[in-house]
Amino acid sequence: MNFTRSLAKLLHRVFSGQTGRYFLIIVMTICSTVALSQPGRAQQLGKKNNLVQITLQLPWHHQFQFAGYYAAIDQNYYKDAGFNVTVKSGSPTRRSIDEVLAGRADYGVARSELLLHRLHGEPLVALAAVFQHSAIVFLAKKDSKINTPQDMIGRKVMLLPGNDAAEYMAVFRNEGIAPDQVEIIPSSFEINDLLEGKTDVFNAYVTNEPYYLKQRNIPATVIKPVTYGIDFYGDTLFTSEQKLNTLPNQVKKFRLASLRGWKYAMAHPDEIIDLLKDKYEVAKSIDHLRFEADAMRPLILPDLIEIGHMNPGRWRYMAETYVHLGMAEPNYSLDSFVYNPNPEPDLTRFYRLMWIVIVLFVLSGITMLIYFNYRLKRIVRERTNELANQEIRFRETFNNINSCIAIYKAIENGNDFIFLDLNPAGLRSSKLQKQDVLGKSVRRVFPNIVEMGLFEVFQRVWQTGVAENHPSALYKDQRIELWVENYVYKLPSDEIVAVYDDITKRKQAEEVLEESKNLLAKSQDIAHIGSWQLDRRENLLTWSDEVYRILGLKPQEFKVTYEAFLEMIHPEDRTMVNSAYSDSLGKGIGGYEIEHRIIRQNTGEVRYVYEKCEHYRDATGSVIRSIGIVQDITELKGQEAQKIKIRRQQEELRRLASLKTMAGAIAHRFNNSMTAVLGNLELLEMTIAADLPESKNVSDALQVARKASQIG
Repeated sequence: MNFTRSLAKLLHRVFSGQTGRYFLIIVMTICSTVALSQPGRAQQLGKKNNLVQITLQLPWHHQFQFAGYYAAIDQNYYKDAGFNVTVKSGSPTRRSIDEVLAGRADYGVARSELLLHRLHGEPLVALAAVFQHSAIVFLAKKDSKINTPQDMIGRKVMLLPGNDAAEYMAVFRNEGIAPDQVEIIPSSFEINDLLEGKTDVFNAYVTNEPYYLKQRNIPATVIKPVTYGIDFYGDTLFTSEQKLNTLPNQVKKFRLASLRGWKYAMAHPDEIIDLLKDKYEVAKSIDHLRFEADAMRPLILPDLIEIGHMNPGRWRYMAETYVHLGMAEPNYSLDSFVYNPNPEPDLTRFYRLMWIVIVLFVLSGITMLIYFNYRLKRIVRERTNELANQEIRFRETFNNINSCIAIYKAIENGNDFIFLDLNPAGLRSSKLQKQDVLGKSVRRVFPNIVEMGLFEVFQRVWQTGVAENHPSALYKDQRIELWVENYVYKLPSDEIVAVYDDITKRKQAEEVLEESKNLLAKSQDIAHIGSWQLDRRENLLTWSDEVYRILGLKPQEFKVTYEAFLEMIHPEDRTMVNSAYSDSLGKGIGGYEIEHRIIRQNTGEVRYVYEKCEHYRDATGSVIRSIGIVQDITELKGQEAQKIKIRRQQEELRRLASLKTMAGAIAHRFNNSMTAVLGNLELLEMTIAADLPESKNVSDALQVARKASQIG
């Protein structure tokens, strides 16, 4: 294979001129001859003259809605593909899905109910989504005052039976309307029921029923599901799995011929209208058919998207809607439902043919040029599909994003701007309907936009082309009051886009949070309790303002770190505090409590603080965050010391009182003893002669004894 590619590059250089092109024509002619000589090929071509009978079942009567299939018959596209096609009209009793499943029709056309039948297990395959957007709408008379789904609450609403009403029910679900809040009546398929007041809302096709009201000059309100987030595919060509598995080539050819017919029909609507009147005897007037053709164009988008294009992601979105409605199970599968018109090709025959050419001409590079041309076409097709998908992604994003998006066109040389579009989020935020803004001046819809300062931003961006952010600002008028942030930029097409978010709830939450912060700071200031947090993953330590004040610092003037905090601790307590924190980390402890001293940075004063810390750990047990409090307990410490001093003085008084009691008891006993001594001395004094020398000694002793007896 690598050799072949290298040789192809060499031969491309050799035969890239006029001679090479002539040679390529010769080689392609020979290749065709070789291919036709293969067994079975002549037999396949021989069948071309024998047209295969095909039945296509429509869901309704013949009308411009199915123009592509009539064009494919009239322009012989089906005949060129080898088919003789019969197109059958439908009715409420002849449904295309039932006809295909029963084998009475080979192919059919159905709306989004096709997907629902598939989700219920029926073997159906979507071949091509002709209508990129569903034509189904709610239709009401203007004088009924019904402008939104909410206006239908308590009113009579005529709907299709069973699963055919899924799109309508999805709108009710998105708008929070329960089925029992609406008086649902079965569809009569007669528009006169709406005109005669038998129903307030009629299930309509935007391409058909509104015409009848227009002809009678009856103002009407058309409510589209897409406005409320329901954007389903419309008419889709389909077949059965059995047909695809047994006759894949027929399916491919029939699909291509049908889409070819649709391209012709959308390019020549008047010709198809004449065909419908002449051949199919359609009862509608020519004016009605033209109305139908014009209404179909924005649904098919033939100028933007390849007719029949299908996005699997959008089918999944539709399936999820059915699941949310309770109409399908969540464990669904869409495998084989969306037809792939470009499956991976089987290159076996191609490579065999390539080697035949190499053997004949040793010019394999020419064949590679053919393959390169094929690749180039495929790239072009992929890019086309990608552009189509980008348009769908943009529209899906525009309709479903939570941010508000508004698109404006400048008028009066930039002195005003009118709305070109406003997404559903913007409509909800502004409490508006689409008809209230499209084509309207922004100053009329939002009368205070100039005072808000946003209008000036619009003008600058439109004049300079430089995008600008408009910071959060309050918009207020008699209708709404909300905070918004805007980003405004200019498109190459000269329109401007404003992307904005309604941040009213965030502003309210910020105000509550700020009030809570102030209350917490005031509480900490009163209680002299500060809080701190250490993020160990980021090594980020934060303090509340009160911690700064406790440490003698101005709030938030100092970039804090754990090491800087240790420096503020009294040197005699520093090791103790660091050990308490380190031990709680290493030993798996949930936290710690400690009292220690700090040195205030502004005065040098020693203060006592109480700390309590808790740790938060990850699944491995590692501490990822620590939070704690710091309380200044210096005054409490002083009060405690005073209590101890008073307690010691009381104990001293009690001790002295005890000594006094004991001394009294001793004095009492001494007095008792001295009474006997005094008695003996007095007796001795009376008996001893006064002139004896001992008489003076007895007198002295008696005097001392009398003094001693007075103690106590």
